[in-house]
Amino acid sequence: MYTAPVSALFNVLMGGLLLFAVASSELAAQNETGDRRPDVEGTIGTEIHEIRIDSNTVFDDEILLGLLSSRATTLGPFDKSLDFHARHLLKHPYSGEGLKHLFRKFSKYIDQFRQYFDRIVVEADVEDIIRLYDVNGYHNTRARAFIEYDPSGRHNTLVFEVHENAPARLDTVVWLGLNDLPEDVSRRIENAKTDSLRGVLRSSILTSESDRVLKVLRNNGYFFAERRRPVVSFDEQANSDSITIKFITGPRVRVGRISFIDSTRGQRGVSQSTRRRQLEFKEGDWYSAENVDVSVQNIYDLGTYERVSIDTVAMDLPDSTIDLQVFTVTRDLGEYGATIIFDKGFNEDYWNLGAEANVLYRNLAGGAQTIRLFGRVSIVDFTGWITDGFTTVATEWQTGLEFEQPYLTSVFNRPVDGGMRFQYLRRTVPIDKFDLTLQTIELPVQFGLRFHRYNFIQKLGLTIGYVYERPINLADDRANFLDAGADVEAVDKILYQYELLEQNQAAGFTAVTTEFSLFGDARNHPFSPTKGYLMTAGGKFGVMPKNSFMLKMDFNLLAYRALTASGTSAFKLRMGHIFWANKDNGGPIPANDMYFAGGSSSIRAWNARELRTEPVNTDFSSDRDIREAAMQTGSGSLLELSLEWRQRLTSRTKAHSEWDEILLALGVVGFIDAGNTDNSLLQKAEGYTNDPIEAFGNIFSEMAVGVGVGLRYDLPFGPFRFDLATRMHDPMRTNDAWIWDRPLRFYWRVGIGHAF
Repeated sequence: MYTAPVSALFNVLMGGLLLFAVASSELAAQNETGDRRPDVEGTIGTEIHEIRIDSNTVFDDEILLGLLSSRATTLGPFDKSLDFHARHLLKHPYSGEGLKHLFRKFSKYIDQFRQYFDRIVVEADVEDIIRLYDVNGYHNTRARAFIEYDPSGRHNTLVFEVHENAPARLDTVVWLGLNDLPEDVSRRIENAKTDSLRGVLRSSILTSESDRVLKVLRNNGYFFAERRRPVVSFDEQANSDSITIKFITGPRVRVGRISFIDSTRGQRGVSQSTRRRQLEFKEGDWYSAENVDVSVQNIYDLGTYERVSIDTVAMDLPDSTIDLQVFTVTRDLGEYGATIIFDKGFNEDYWNLGAEANVLYRNLAGGAQTIRLFGRVSIVDFTGWITDGFTTVATEWQTGLEFEQPYLTSVFNRPVDGGMRFQYLRRTVPIDKFDLTLQTIELPVQFGLRFHRYNFIQKLGLTIGYVYERPINLADDRANFLDAGADVEAVDKILYQYELLEQNQAAGFTAVTTEFSLFGDARNHPFSPTKGYLMTAGGKFGVMPKNSFMLKMDFNLLAYRALTASGTSAFKLRMGHIFWANKDNGGPIPANDMYFAGGSSSIRAWNARELRTEPVNTDFSSDRDIREAAMQTGSGSLLELSLEWRQRLTSRTKAHSEWDEILLALGVVGFIDAGNTDNSLLQKAEGYTNDPIEAFGNIFSEMAVGVGVGLRYDLPFGPFRFDLATRMHDPMRTNDAWIWDRPLRFYWRVGIGHAF
């Protein structure tokens, strides 16, 4: 019998049939996919050092790179250096076993961050790129990927090459599910549409347009509203698109019963009526997702809760109502402690360093009230003190009591909050062998009318203020100034406002003011915004004709816009003017209402308070201390303009090493600052103009301009800032005002947080 040969022949035949079946199925799969199969070239396991997009003109490369699942190896320079030496020392014959073990361990750690070519992942990336073009009207786009090898083998680039085509024309947009809506909702939907879906299909515009419609539905009672995925129909012969966008609205519902649950953790709870007043909705209103979100933030703003949520409880379909539950968790109500401070005071352009102690209690009487007792001592303009070589140092100490009431009443169905502060402040400027000292008592009572959070203006404020300022030992100061070498004219200017304060002591106050203010904040981040604005505007009226009788007008605007994935432009406009009504009758201007320019958060090429159209440097003795004393008196008019470009060193959002974390936190800036102050309050009253056109004309004719660069390092409470600035145009100089007429000199500034 020939059993073995027959068995072997049978196995060969079956194996051949199996191979034929596999090959046939593979060939069939290739024929089925045809040219739609992604074109990918590369060797599996090849390390990817860089990823590049070629021939793309429609989208920013960052958008396409953000789609990819493929990644390049990203090691910091320190990691690369250690890895290079570790691999070479492993091969060195004299490396001991202990060192080799350490090097192997380090190399193993580094290897987890290396990225390698994976054909399946790259094919999916190519499909994602084609899909992005397809949903944006470029239906016949082709793409391929390949490895571009470096002959040295140290740098391999994964290239995605795109072959674009002409986009299809968008002919028709059909909105389904919106025909039977109430007239008021239909009108809002039509107003929300921007008619941007014309010409060429863009997925981002399509998404934002349909999002606006969905937002209108969910803010007008349609709690269950949802949007189906848009359907795009492509007519290849006409090269045109039509879009169908379908919405499922569900029933329109009103807010039913509102219940409250407060986890107080054994502490006094905020009254339910106070929490209810923070809600932007009431029983019977159409449900609004936006009003729910704003209500959550309003309750957080009380400052009493560490957690707030508003959730649905149940829905009664016959009545078309939905019940809501407000859940809160109370934070610790009492706090006390001491801390180091490094901050700016209100309306100040310099940084102060000091210490503060305070005792705070929240929810004093069940209405989320806050009371705080504080005391602080600080070095005024700490960075300027360092810059000047630790010479003259001004000090300040203050103590006070603050009270805030989040809800007092309502006006036009909007909440009104209130508060007051009593503060005693004493500031001392050392002048040679004596001190120039000013003490101030302030008692402002504040009211705020809060508008909807999404309005351009979020708050209208009213402040009624009492101010009493008094210089100490003014007669001795005058004598000491003269003994220090200042002439009589200089002393008259330095002490002019102080003497006006001295003359008004008998009245018991320096100023009684009424101030109106507007506030709007649409920044996307409180410390490092990349879009939005911050706007404040106000008018402050000193109402007592025999004292500070004045009208102070202020306007401040900060605007931000991200122009690239890692670059942001920032703009600042600050302007103000004081109409000094009783300047000829001896009425003083309170120190906190004076304008100053120069410093780390103002015009950075000049020291704090240094700038004015009548320079201190030329009006007074060369003695530094006497100039410092003069700088404690400001001006009545101000104009500042700044433009800054903020560039992060990387657009990546993840770090793979400690050095990468440092790189992610680093940024650089370039900036230009311009401005000045006019109506110096060092001069006598007859030299002061109440005409703002004349005052701002003087500023424009003597505009100080500084330029510079800076370094930023992100911290949890804002970036650390180091700036170098130089004076492009210095109005204090006559023959060499412009930068090219004199030697280049730089001035450095430091701070926490951006300059604006």
